Amino acid sequence: MILRVVIGGLLVLAIMIAIQNGWVLRLTGLTGSCSVSATTPSGAEQEKCIPGSLHGRPDLSGRGCISDGMQGSVEFWSCPAPLRTAPAGV
Repeated sequence: MILRVVIGGLLVLAIMIAIQNGWVLRLTGLTGSCSVSATTPSGAEQEKCIPGSLHGRPDLSGRGCISDGMQGSVEFWSCPAPLRTAPAGV
């Protein structure tokens, strides 16, 4: 009896962790996602975003990205190169 309760609790915990991380929602297509489709020599990236059933396409304008337009249901974004840090004195 105790073993069933422990196994049930572990199963509920595993499901809660998977949903909290968000990969289950992305895998099932409920939330949209973006991936890098190209990188320029300067480090800038072009990302393509696909829509999800619940939230639509992600908006990358908050990261300083500029929309390059739509191609079907996919939206392409141009994103600036990420800032890199170096040790002091270099």
